[in-house]
Amino acid sequence: MRPIQVAALCSIQAAAFCFLLPACVQDASFETDALCEPCVRRACSEAMPGFEAHVRGLDAGDRAQMIAQMESHAGCFDRNAWAVEVADEAYAAHGASFWASDQPYYEIRAKRAFEAVEKGDAARDAAISYLSRYHGKWRGTAAGGEFLTWAWEHVGEDDGLFGLLVLVADEEKLEYLCGLEATEARNAALIYRWRDLGEDVRSRALGAWIYASWSMQSSGSSQLPQYLSLDWRKRPFPEGVPDFVSTLEVESIKIQNSEVRRGDWQAVSEFSWPMLREANTRHGRVDLQPWLTSADSYRISARATMKIWPADVPDDVAACQGKEGACVSPALEVPVELDRTYRVFVGVETGAPHREKNDGVNKAAGKHLSLDLCNAETCLPLWADGKKTGDRKTALSVRQGQDFYILARLPEMSLSLASRLMARTGEGKVWQEVATFFSYAPQMYDVPVRGDISLGALCGNIGMCKLELQLRPSLRMARRDPRISKYWGATLELGQVSLDILNQTPEQM
Repeated sequence: MRPIQVAALCSIQAAAFCFLLPACVQDASFETDALCEPCVRRACSEAMPGFEAHVRGLDAGDRAQMIAQMESHAGCFDRNAWAVEVADEAYAAHGASFWASDQPYYEIRAKRAFEAVEKGDAARDAAISYLSRYHGKWRGTAAGGEFLTWAWEHVGEDDGLFGLLVLVADEEKLEYLCGLEATEARNAALIYRWRDLGEDVRSRALGAWIYASWSMQSSGSSQLPQYLSLDWRKRPFPEGVPDFVSTLEVESIKIQNSEVRRGDWQAVSEFSWPMLREANTRHGRVDLQPWLTSADSYRISARATMKIWPADVPDDVAACQGKEGACVSPALEVPVELDRTYRVFVGVETGAPHREKNDGVNKAAGKHLSLDLCNAETCLPLWADGKKTGDRKTALSVRQGQDFYILARLPEMSLSLASRLMARTGEGKVWQEVATFFSYAPQMYDVPVRGDISLGALCGNIGMCKLELQLRPSLRMARRDPRISKYWGATLELGQVSLDILNQTPEQM
């Protein structure tokens, strides 16, 4: 079905100028245009013989388009009562299209949305979205008042209604909504009214859209980096949410109750960031290995404070804190703390991330993963939409020592990726590791992950070389990022690729 179109090509007030528009010629008829807009306008203002037969004779998609045009003319359904039945059929088949985000407000369409919500129609979510978008237009109508009465009686177990009523609730009703059982969806919906909420509820609402967290693995080797990480994220807001900015201040990082220092250098200086004004993600980390060189159990504690400010707060807001009347106060302060026991081993590479072993979970996550084999000019697709892909007959040119890598994209993947790329020259040959990479998930933006490929003894001669590729999960890679607590555990058979080797490395000569 084509998108519902409701544009009036020439209004009644501008009828004198209709000759300027091709669609508004005086001899326009349904014979030349089955959806003739001037004809619909005439049929909505005066009796038009054959109009009903024409509408009923259209295919289902065009009938829905016709109903949309009729809705744009006030009183059209009163003059053409038969069209109500046709509209019932159109909404049953294409209701979500009538309530799509690009559709305008019509009172008759809002009434249809009320009915869809109350009856629990298949397009109920689209109807709620439409009513949310135009709540300022229908809430004062008689039909809107009746719908609100019904909605308040049924909001207790309905997250969709909760999100709609948050927009229209007065102070007393908003307090009632805040007292209902909290869910992730309800906390997210409260973001529209965050300025009107008490501190506890405001923290819940904002926490669904902005957060900061520390992370560190449970153990590590005294001879390897031992990272303490801090993440800070602000998600894009829905339209109509009063914006805010956020600051993050690291107050202390302690090992065994002693501040982490080494000469004049202090670890907390690694986490100095400007305020978040737009949706973004920031990640900082500090290596605590210089302070964790002996095998033992250590208490690691870190403290930061995330502050929420009005959108117009100055960039130097931190400089005026403590000076009475010098600047605005934060709307919310959220402590960001870590306090845990950390075990250090000598000479042992350790850590506690877990490989996902559920095949169903791995398969579902793998549908959001794409893998490409790339040189400096082009990429050969290897994996997408949960299966092998790409033209394997095309050879990829490889100039060793220059760009040659595997590229992974996983913006919607629910599991972190910690992998190594294996290759062999044929069935029965030994698999060799040629690349490694890892990435924390979920990611808010499409940040590709790159693993540089070194062929080693494989493909030692100039010319064509065929390799079988396999992607395996890697605990060694998972240990590289303290945020990775669980990682994708599937092994992928990526099939055979053809490489055109243009040079040799010194080791291959």
